[in-house]
Amino acid sequence: MIYKFFVPAQQAKPGQPLAPILGQLQIKVQDFITEFNKQTTDYVEGLPLGCRIRKFTGSTRFILSVQPPTWFELLKGTTNSNRELTAEQLYDCCLFKFNLQSTQITPSKAKTILSLLKTTKLKIN
Repeated sequence: MIYKFFVPAQQAKPGQPLAPILGQLQIKVQDFITEFNKQTTDYVEGLPLGCRIRKFTGSTRFILSVQPPTWFELLKGTTNSNRELTAEQLYDCCLFKFNLQSTQITPSKAKTILSLLKTTKLKIN
């Protein structure tokens, strides 16, 4: 079975809502916390990251896969209080999200970025 939920980067801790979810899956909370915090050291602390846990039936073993941040979370964390984004911040987000070098942004990826910005109603300065 695979289970999905979100946890803030480097901030997994015992208690609500994590402990009840892991308890139902019969996964030791401390094992999850250690593994999650180790895998998220490269992310900004507090950035919500998707988790996928593959649980082995009849044991406490699991495989944790941490997903990169969604576009929305990435852009929301970058904007200022007026929901404005500089072109440089957008460029940096694109490089991070696509895991690219600056020469690899293609027209199709640029269209994806522009359509996303329309749906989030962010302004570019």
